[in-house]
Amino acid sequence: GNKIPTCHRSSFDSLMDDSNFEMFMEYADAVSRKQYREEAKQIEENAMALIDAIRAVRPAALKGQLFKKISLSSTMGVPVKIDIKD
Repeated sequence: GNKIPTCHRSSFDSLMDDSNFEMFMEYADAVSRKQYREEAKQIEENAMALIDAIRAVRPAALKGQLFKKISLSSTMGVPVKIDIKD
């Protein structure tokens, strides 16, 4: 049969609002804090660009909400919540 891509874990918050990110930022020095915030912002922008690209090719016949929740994680990392405002 056909394989359907699925997501098993998902969330719905901004990376900048993540408690782990905030805790990490408390211990970072000023230079690192600035760099990490810039990188986090770029990650969110890239994720939103991907989401927008997927929405752009959405079939017109598809009904309902396309995304409910999305999170992003490295292979061994903690998932980071992505805000996907419609």
